[in-house]
Amino acid sequence: MTTLALEYKDFLLEIKSTIEQAQVRALSNVNKELVQLYWNVGKLISDKSERWKWVIENLSKDLRRTFPSIKGFHESNIRRMVKFYETYKDNEKLVALSLEINWTNNLFILERCNNDLQRQFYMLITKKEWWSSRVLDNMIDGQYYERFMIAHKDNNLDKTMLPELAKDTQLALKDSYLFDFLTLGKKYKEKDLHDWLLSRIQEFLLELWMWFAFIGSQYEVKIEWDAYFIDLLFFHIELNCYIVVELKVVDFKPEFIGKLNFYVNVVDDLIKKDHQNPTIGLLICKNKKEHIVRYALKDVNKPIAVSKYEENKNLWDMAKKLPTAEQIEEVLIRFEEGL
Repeated sequence: MTTLALEYKDFLLEIKSTIEQAQVRALSNVNKELVQLYWNVGKLISDKSERWKWVIENLSKDLRRTFPSIKGFHESNIRRMVKFYETYKDNEKLVALSLEINWTNNLFILERCNNDLQRQFYMLITKKEWWSSRVLDNMIDGQYYERFMIAHKDNNLDKTMLPELAKDTQLALKDSYLFDFLTLGKKYKEKDLHDWLLSRIQEFLLELWMWFAFIGSQYEVKIEWDAYFIDLLFFHIELNCYIVVELKVVDFKPEFIGKLNFYVNVVDDLIKKDHQNPTIGLLICKNKKEHIVRYALKDVNKPIAVSKYEENKNLWDMAKKLPTAEQIEEVLIRFEEGL
């Protein structure tokens, strides 16, 4: 790919992102009014439905007859409005946050989360990242809340990036990635993992998270006539930077950092534009040990994160590993302050 073609590709991504964000902001105001309407309807019905068991069924018929163009007044959705009100009526924080996300996302959070702390987390992050319902559903299914709360992130981002950018990058990268769509068996090579992830690129991108744009695999860079190949190259639209991803099907080894650091330097020097933020390196390996990673990153001055991947979420027993409610509340306070 020529320099001009690559520059145009970056420019196109930037324009698309600008348009999409404007569309989302316009929809946000409409969604807020709709959620407020459903809250008010749920509140009005809540007291009556205890005494008038037939009220919801009758209301559904009468409201749909009166407002045929409004699709949200079928019986099951009215019952959700009542549940929505009754679940959040004593929690002012959740009431306020619920108005910042759309009704479909509210329903996912209301019905699939087990407690208010978990709901608060998903509301906050959905608000920040403009998650679609599909992404939110995928994140809840992949136990992102549990993984976030018990994660110990191994990276040097706070030492190698500006504070605000480091905060956003910490949120954008995960400590562990769930590849539960893998069907490679017990023994496979890096090329097998690489090829399989490419064959399921949509699922892979969903697990990587929002704003990752795929640039290429085995991306070739030439230095003094020697060719080198980057496993996977992405551009993160929100962070405005390239992300170099290296895959390893074995446990972390210190020498992996040297190769990744090399690729990050190359992308910074040969591909990154002046208006873009520094390139980030992301190593995804089978497993890792905190202290070994810490020593390997100690004197590295490029932003690099080390994550692991899991193949089966059913093997996880996350609930037993979660911090206490008080500790989770502290995390949520810091999380909200960083938005």
